[in-house]
Amino acid sequence: MTRFESIFTKIKPYFKASTLAAELEYLGIRFVDVVFRQPWYWFRCHFVPKHKFHILDLRRAGNGYSWGWYDTDSRMLHACFLLLKDYVELEKPFENVDWEENDYHSNAAKEIRELYRWWTVERPASRKELHDAWENCPAHSRFEKDESGAYKIIIPEEHKILTQRQWDYEQEDQRNLERLVKIRGFLWT
Repeated sequence: MTRFESIFTKIKPYFKASTLAAELEYLGIRFVDVVFRQPWYWFRCHFVPKHKFHILDLRRAGNGYSWGWYDTDSRMLHACFLLLKDYVELEKPFENVDWEENDYHSNAAKEIRELYRWWTVERPASRKELHDAWENCPAHSRFEKDESGAYKIIIPEEHKILTQRQWDYEQEDQRNLERLVKIRGFLWT
């Protein structure tokens, strides 16, 4: 009988098997198992940049973000669509999966293509157009006195139109994120 077996025999009545497994994993047994039984895989996933599948870097070129504060709603949107982009470009599902197997798969393939095109082509173009329009927009607002001597805010009509466009784009982002979540189960190869 090994030392572990003798200790386990003594404490067995006090613990459920699942609790003991959780405790051992907590103490690092899983770490030791992975590092010593699969050292190359562990090394590759922690030190080779293209194999760091457990890390999402939102600073990638063309993502619209490079550094600084980034609101959670934007990070969530970019992270989800970055995963879709990686799926299409790195895992190459249209070469490796039979999407014509049934209607569910063919509809999912169509949706993946549409969302990928929207994220990589249509969205950047529309956001650049909106950004350029904001750059050329007159001052956002100004104050003027009315007849009674009270100040009122004057908002230029261009500002109102651009604000509405920005809101419409936010709604489009939300709809497409919901579409992506609905096909999440098909994003594997």
